[in-house]
Amino acid sequence: MKEAEIRERLKQMASEVGPDTTMIAQVKSVDEDAMTCELYDDESGLDFYDVRLRPVIDGKQSLTLVPKINSWVLAVRLEDSEDWMIIACGEFEKFKLSCDTIEINGGEKGGLVNWPDAKVQLDLVKQLITGLQNVLSTPINEPGNGSPSAFQAALNSTLSSIQVPNFDDLEDTKVKH
Repeated sequence: MKEAEIRERLKQMASEVGPDTTMIAQVKSVDEDAMTCELYDDESGLDFYDVRLRPVIDGKQSLTLVPKINSWVLAVRLEDSEDWMIIACGEFEKFKLSCDTIEINGGEKGGLVNWPDAKVQLDLVKQLITGLQNVLSTPINEPGNGSPSAFQAALNSTLSSIQVPNFDDLEDTKVKH
């Protein structure tokens, strides 16, 4: 007996004693509010409704896989019920993760920046640079002899070559925390 024949026979014997516990199916629709989707199993020709996007529907987030429409997913049967749950996706629309600590790539680069707060601070730096450039571009004469300030000229020369930073469009809106 060839390997493929053995596999097929084992699958047939398993189906005689119970239903399939896994299926690879195509996503027909997704309802993020209900945390479910509809799948089509091309092997059986059946649609499966209310397939869970996460194992426990309790109002808490943990990990939710949101597959793309028409992508392929692996679903498993939940215990001895008719309920199914997605455990892997060929393509994600997105995934939602909620936990106390998230570590990415070893966590050696520190935490993510809270962009709205960082932008406020960076805009203050921008205001400071602009203010200094404005003050130094206004001539101030040396007390006593009335000639232009050499110190101001040196500062103005240095600061005028510094470009005021632009912090617009630095936020990656596809990654949120």
